[in-house]
Amino acid sequence: LALILVVGIVVDDALVVLERVQRHREPGAEAEPAARIGTTEVAFPNIANSLALAAVFLPVAFSSGIIGQFFLEFGITVTATVFASTLVALTLTPMLCARLLERNQSRGRLFALSERGFNRLESGYTRLLAAALRHRLLTVAIGAGAFALGILALMNTPAEFAPSADRAGFLISFETPEGATIVETDRFARRIEQVLADTPEIAHQFVSIGLGGGGPGNVNTGMAFVSLTPRQERDKHQVEVMQDMREQLARIPDGRAFVFEFGPGGVGAQPVELILQHPDLQVLANAQDQVMAWMQARSATFVGVRTDLRFNTPEVQLELHRDRIAEAGLSAREVADAVRLLFAEGPVSQIERDSKRYDVIIDVEGRGNLTPQVLSNVYLRNAEGLVPLDNLISMTEGAGPNSINRFNRMRAATLSASTPPGVVLGDAVDELADYVRRELPLGVDYVFAGQAQDFQESFFYLALALALSIVFIYLVLAAQFESFLLPFTIMAALPLSTIGAFGSLWLLGLPISVYAFIGVIMLMGLVTKNSILLVDYTNVLVARGLKPMEAALQAGTNRLRPVLMTAVSTILGMTPIAMGFGAGGEVRAALGVAVAAGLASSTLLTLVVVPVLYTYLRQFEARFNLGRKKPPARRRPAQAPA
Repeated sequence: LALILVVGIVVDDALVVLERVQRHREPGAEAEPAARIGTTEVAFPNIANSLALAAVFLPVAFSSGIIGQFFLEFGITVTATVFASTLVALTLTPMLCARLLERNQSRGRLFALSERGFNRLESGYTRLLAAALRHRLLTVAIGAGAFALGILALMNTPAEFAPSADRAGFLISFETPEGATIVETDRFARRIEQVLADTPEIAHQFVSIGLGGGGPGNVNTGMAFVSLTPRQERDKHQVEVMQDMREQLARIPDGRAFVFEFGPGGVGAQPVELILQHPDLQVLANAQDQVMAWMQARSATFVGVRTDLRFNTPEVQLELHRDRIAEAGLSAREVADAVRLLFAEGPVSQIERDSKRYDVIIDVEGRGNLTPQVLSNVYLRNAEGLVPLDNLISMTEGAGPNSINRFNRMRAATLSASTPPGVVLGDAVDELADYVRRELPLGVDYVFAGQAQDFQESFFYLALALALSIVFIYLVLAAQFESFLLPFTIMAALPLSTIGAFGSLWLLGLPISVYAFIGVIMLMGLVTKNSILLVDYTNVLVARGLKPMEAALQAGTNRLRPVLMTAVSTILGMTPIAMGFGAGGEVRAALGVAVAAGLASSTLLTLVVVPVLYTYLRQFEARFNLGRKKPPARRRPAQAPA
């Protein structure tokens, strides 16, 4: 993914060098001096661009959580590739320009046509920039308005961990009531098989009963592994097929079935997982029933609601009559031990014979057919004889939990659910979190797990990485330009990109995902490239004696072509990603859209707003005497010697 993204970026530095060398060659400069001086003029902004881009990706590469694990190779690959491209642009590209660029080469009709178009574009941009410099407050207001619209689009764009990729397969977990025989479960599984066989999008199915994760499961549970036909051979997306399957399986009686996607490791997992915690099992059960009833009532947001704490295991609860036990000359411990030894499984003691140790196991005749009434046939011995057990206890038949799970050493119940097509994970998690925050009983704790937890943690770490990236960009630019104020002018391109990035996602109905967020972080490093090209050359012209207004106008006109060429090359490199080409392309589409549209809006606004902000900065420095006492040592000639 990193190599695909940098296809349009690695040629930017070479484009800038080639454009400067060609500008010196056209008036008549010799090849080697033109290549040397043209490269020297743009070496500083090229290095600054690479350092700014590296400052963006290194925080992402070393982020914590799943983001750091997933994007470590991504960030390092992008950074190393950009540095390599800068090295090539400052060494190999000038040599090739000196060897291959001809001064008086023949021009075709296409060149003449494109040159007229570029000349008209430059003259039109010059007039636009001159008007912007005359109406600076209005220009700044337009830039601020674009930033406000971008933030508004962000606030109205839903968020999710990652779009659902069409992996051409999914899982079905099903169960019959507790205590059902394997014959009854097999009957329910065959009905599921028939539904799968009648679905044209399904190419293969494998249904099993009693298959557990890591070992044998229960006879009332099962799993179905479903493979779909290739994506190009069906009209429906995997998400749509899964939703159709949920609706059909819900009509099968005598059991329940849950449809969910394959997880990252191949194991199925539902995106919404909520863990409720309380030391009292009954309070926990009541809280879980309350939340599940609310989730099931909101079928437009949650589907396939289930829990791992189910009170469906038959049990017999015994209550000891202590007064009767005392009258019989027994103790409560003796009664409890008798019941435990008779009906519990496992050894009760050990004996040794001939240097060997044997387990002592008590067995009750007809153990496989035990019923609560068998307790009436148990007698305990006291000093006077035998006492019937059923005279000393009371029996209550009921249902208990099939298992008691713990989270952080506290009793817990995990509620899980999926979202139907059209509902993003962020909206579902926010809605559920708002409900449990308001309605959960006092003392019941909750925490999100699974993909919902990854979603919350990932956006936190990405937001932190974005903030650190902006800080690192400022530090790099401040060191490069030896100014604490000038980087703010360059970084004005960052907010100008929001209207394109977030506005395009909002218009296309694409949610803010982890991939889109990575695209926005990447955008922070890309959009500074244009500002650096403009501000660096404007500084050179000011050092030569031009006034800031004149220098900003001339620098904008002079750097229009390299700015447009680098922007267009990057946008074209992002276009295949934005269009979702390739397997899993729908997952990466938001990244390409955010980068391409954000770079386009930033480029158009930067060419006008940044020169205006530069003039304001120079006025501010002059008013408060913040400018340099001495002219900068780095000067550049107007053109190469012939």
